[in-house]
Amino acid sequence: MENEFTKDMSEDEFQEALDELQFTQVGLMRVLHKDERTGRRWRSGEYAIPTEIAVLLRVLRAWKKIGCDPLTVIPAGDARSRPSPRGNAKKRQKKEAKANADATASEEKEATK
Repeated sequence: MENEFTKDMSEDEFQEALDELQFTQVGLMRVLHKDERTGRRWRSGEYAIPTEIAVLLRVLRAWKKIGCDPLTVIPAGDARSRPSPRGNAKKRQKKEAKANADATASEEKEATK
C-alpha cells in the first residue's frame, strides 16, 4: 500500500532532501554503505531511488520539521562528511603520547642534573 512516505521519489526530491538535511551525496552514500556512483545514478535518474531510501529521507525530513536533528540518529562518520571522531581521537592520542614522551625526557634530564 502506497502512502506519502512510500511513493516513488523523484531525482529532484532526492536532491531537495539532501539539501534540506544538509547531507552531501557522498556522505549519505558512506552512511548507507553504498558506492558513491550509486548516489550519482539515483540523482541522475539512471537508477530508481529504492523505496527504503525514500522512506528514510522522508522520515528524517519530517523529524527535522518538528525540530529533531536527524544526525542524532546517524552514527559517527555521518552524512555531512564531518571529520570522523575516530580521526580526532587518533590525533589526540598522538599528542598525548608526544606530551608523555616529552615529560619523561624532561624528568630524565632533571634526574641526571
